[in-house]
Amino acid sequence: MTEDLDDGALAEVTCDTGAKRPTLTFSRILRHSPEAVWRALTDAEQLRHWAPFVPDRNLVTAGPATLTMT
Repeated sequence: MTEDLDDGALAEVTCDTGAKRPTLTFSRILRHSPEAVWRALTDAEQLRHWAPFVPDRNLVTAGPATLTMT
């Protein structure tokens, strides 16, 4: 079962251009348990509901993954 997560208001956006590749970071305060947020970030089925990409696998473990923009 997919839990609907309210992503809340955008809290802060930062851009780091000092590294080899620029990094854009979006920070949000989520009113959900760490476990629910982790599932939303790593489970391919849950990502399809909110992310602008679809992974080719669950992201629970480290390793190569292909993210296809939708």
